Amino acid sequence: MGTDKDKKTFDGVESASIRRFPRLPGLDYGAVLADLEAKRAALDQTIASLRSLMGCGALAINASDSIAGMADSVSFALHGGEVPAGTFHGKSVPEAAKLYLSLVKQKKSTREIAEALVKGGMESNSKNFETTVAGGLYRVFNTTGEIVRVKGAWGLAEWWPAGVRASSQEKAKGRKTKKSRKQKSAKSAVADAPHAESNGHKKPQEQIADFLRNNPTKIYTPQEVSQGVGIETRTVAPTLGRLAASKLIDKVESGKYRAAHG
Repeated sequence: MGTDKDKKTFDGVESASIRRFPRLPGLDYGAVLADLEAKRAALDQTIASLRSLMGCGALAINASDSIAGMADSVSFALHGGEVPAGTFHGKSVPEAAKLYLSLVKQKKSTREIAEALVKGGMESNSKNFETTVAGGLYRVFNTTGEIVRVKGAWGLAEWWPAGVRASSQEKAKGRKTKKSRKQKSAKSAVADAPHAESNGHKKPQEQIADFLRNNPTKIYTPQEVSQGVGIETRTVAPTLGRLAASKLIDKVESGKYRAAHG
């Protein structure tokens, strides 16, 4: 009968009490071990980060917020930096974007954020989800300022000093002001177009009357006169009516004019 000295042990534990892994055909224990070690490394890194934060007192004051944030960070780490399915389910675009940026801790483009939100379980009926995300990001940028745009990419405002955040806001305001000025200028140019035509050497009515006098035998429509004098039809048509009423030109029939005869 064997003695205690004959019993096999592993690190001081009897081998008989150690639960054995089943030897399943096709199961790659090397791959399983590598996956477990990778997850352990991620956990070790998270634990080290938490200890560091605890040591400097940088953890959030609200305990529930801290636990939620830690859970998201651990989940993100265990998935190899990929957003776990369902992470953004039920969240708004601004909420999901802030959470995503807090997880990846680096600037991302609008497209990258949109793709990550979809991978994380966000659903949308939008035909252009990237545009929807951009709208949500700009709303946060222009209201709370928790998300900022720096050099063409988005990030959390807390990542940059106040000077950089202020500069980003000023540039955005400058672009909006410049765009607004361009739009106003374009509208003004359209509105002033008829007046601009009359600012030449001759007024539109003089140009039209001269054009008809130079072609006394021909009958013209407002469109033809417009092409002949280079003035828009919307200006030519009422001017022809006024000239005809003043007997300076003849109205042959509805919509047709010629130089005055007799």
